[in-house]
Amino acid sequence: MLHRILKLLPFLLVLPLMVQAQPQKIEKAALWQGTVELEDPVQITRAGVLRIAAGTRIKILDPAHTISVQGRLLVEGSADSPVVFDAVKGWQGINFVEAAKGSRIVQARFRNCAQALGIIATSPLIARSRFTACEVAVKLLRESSAEIVNNRFVDNGLGLGIEMRSSPRVVGNSFSGHKKSGISASNSSRGLI
Repeated sequence: MLHRILKLLPFLLVLPLMVQAQPQKIEKAALWQGTVELEDPVQITRAGVLRIAAGTRIKILDPAHTISVQGRLLVEGSADSPVVFDAVKGWQGINFVEAAKGSRIVQARFRNCAQALGIIATSPLIARSRFTACEVAVKLLRESSAEIVNNRFVDNGLGLGIEMRSSPRVVGNSFSGHKKSGISASNSSRGLI
C-alpha cells in the first residue's frame, strides 16, 4: 500500500499546479458593461485597454482571481452609476505592474478586499471612489506617483500605504475608522498629502 502511495506522490504534488486557472488575456481594446463574472484571473497586456462602463458590477467569485494591469485600465463610473467590484472576502484586487500611462479609476466601489489596489511603478488616477472594510485599500509598492483625489476610505486596516520612493499626490480624501492607519509612508517616500 505504501509503495502505491509513493508512486502517486509526484502526481499529487503537481496536481494543484495543473488546475490553477490560466489568466484571461486582454490584448487589445475591450469593454465591460452590465454584470461581469470574473471566473478567471485577468491580465491586461501592454497593448491591451480595458474600459469598464458606468454602472457595471464585477462579481469576483474567487479571491485569487485578480486583475493584472500592464496596459491601461479605464474604470468610468459616475456618481449615479458607480462601478462596483462585488468581491468575496479576501479578494487580491487589481495590481498595476509597470503599466502604460493613462489608467484611471473613477467612481468605483471596493469592499472586503485583502488589497483593493496594488501599484508598482505606475501612476494611475484614482478619484471619487470608496474603499470599505479592506485589509489594505491602496498600496503604492514602488516608485508610483499616483494621483489619489477625493476618495473615501472607511473602516479599512490600512487606507493608503506609500512605500519605496513613491511620490503620490493625495488631495481631498476622507479617512475614517481604520484599524492600523489612514496613511502610512516609508522607505524614502515623498509627495503631496
